[in-house]
Amino acid sequence: MSIYLRCIAVIFSLFTSLVQAQVIVPNNAISITFPKTQAQFALKNSGKLPIVVQLDLANRNDVYTTSNDGLAILYPRISRIEPGATQKISAMWRGNQDSSHYYYIRVNTVLEAELSRDRANASSNEGLTAEVGQAFPLNIISPSARPALSIAISDAQLWLHNSGASGDFIDAIKLQDGRIARVGKFMVPGQKMLLEGLDSSQTVSAAKLRKFGWVTLEEE
Repeated sequence: MSIYLRCIAVIFSLFTSLVQAQVIVPNNAISITFPKTQAQFALKNSGKLPIVVQLDLANRNDVYTTSNDGLAILYPRISRIEPGATQKISAMWRGNQDSSHYYYIRVNTVLEAELSRDRANASSNEGLTAEVGQAFPLNIISPSARPALSIAISDAQLWLHNSGASGDFIDAIKLQDGRIARVGKFMVPGQKMLLEGLDSSQTVSAAKLRKFGWVTLEEE
């Protein structure tokens, strides 16, 4: 990486932009379905000034936690986009193809002029505020992979555990007495999720997945 790009990366580690609305990002998930290993998407500068954009990946179940697994690659990670111009970005997968993986693509943006602004005056707090920018999902899909859900009990609390090789939205759970409780959360492979408002005195018999429908749950 050049000295110029390294300097930009350092700046982005400290600041994100107040001009997020200037960048148009995809309004739906970007998916790579095996055997394909690459997909493309576009970012557009809808403003009147040049911007610099940095991309990175976060964990799907926590947009504030950076993913460093090195399996999903975005290129270019840093781009300068002229007013009205569009930048094509490639998402590439270089891991195995026996399970699905889920990320957020985070888009952090700054006006080009801000990169050279003098910040030597420590008494001045004008300008940029550190915060996560726009984000949208990146799904790496193995068509043969499936979720595997079970109930785990810990400290008298109920946890839903996905030990399978695929994720899915958990729309609802069904209790043994027939009651339905809404969940409305996405679970990635390996994740354990607390079922709030329930305890070990209650029995959860099934879960409704958005893609795979109702599945019976066993206790671990």
